[in-house]
Amino acid sequence: MNRILRQLLIIALLVVANTAMAQLSLAPTMLFIHDNTNSTVLYVANRTNYAEEVTVSFKFGYLGSDSEGNPVPVYNDSVMAAKYSLSQYLRAFPSRFILKPNEQQAIRFQVKPFVNKPDGMYWTRVIVNSSKEAPSINKNINPNKISTNINIVFHQNIAAFYSKGIVHTGLQIKNVTTKKKADELYILSDLHLTGDAPFNGTVHAKLIDKNGKIVGEKSQTCAVYNDTKRLVKMQFPKDGLPSGSYSLQLNFETKRADVPAADLAQMEPLVYKMNVSLQ
Repeated sequence: MNRILRQLLIIALLVVANTAMAQLSLAPTMLFIHDNTNSTVLYVANRTNYAEEVTVSFKFGYLGSDSEGNPVPVYNDSVMAAKYSLSQYLRAFPSRFILKPNEQQAIRFQVKPFVNKPDGMYWTRVIVNSSKEAPSINKNINPNKISTNINIVFHQNIAAFYSKGIVHTGLQIKNVTTKKKADELYILSDLHLTGDAPFNGTVHAKLIDKNGKIVGEKSQTCAVYNDTKRLVKMQFPKDGLPSGSYSLQLNFETKRADVPAADLAQMEPLVYKMNVSLQ
């Protein structure tokens, strides 16, 4: 029994980390690769005071939504993967390394040549796993003492896009519904994607009264990979709004403050207007 217990060295716990918990910082937060270079670089910095073991892998996925427009990650869409997955063409150098405290590592990503793929945008998720470097086994450990190490694995992932040829994107708004909830206006857009690239940009919503005054406004980033729904929650003024008829305007643009315009598939701004009755 003691021999069996002595063989229990590590209990591995997989933890999905949010940004605040992350042991590593990644820059940039999205990767864009163009076919004139076929490569890019990701910088990984160790923010801890101990060495980290880092591994890099790939998994096809994208952001979908539920019926209420809330973002939902999708990883099991074999039809979309067959058409758009970059995973099998992307390589990372290095893909496994030790990163010492307060040090930075550059990871170079290289795309293998696309031979039989049409022009368009392809993508995957870059999975970066990190955990505290495993200590060397101490030969002086008392064999009669049970030793257990808990190794927490932190998981981060970012999107990687590859543009082959000249790419373009587009959106069609099939339907928009609104609902008043407490002090917010819920705006649900039913979207149809056109073109050969995902829409990656911003949606800007404005609520305008009968005098032309903007009484509510909300902007947020928006990514659309296939036909989906997107929800915008607009906060009402502190004093509320009187009952009546208002004009709602939605503006979808391929602009983001955190991404250069040259990296985004472009389209003409899409503007949608409708009347909203508030009670």
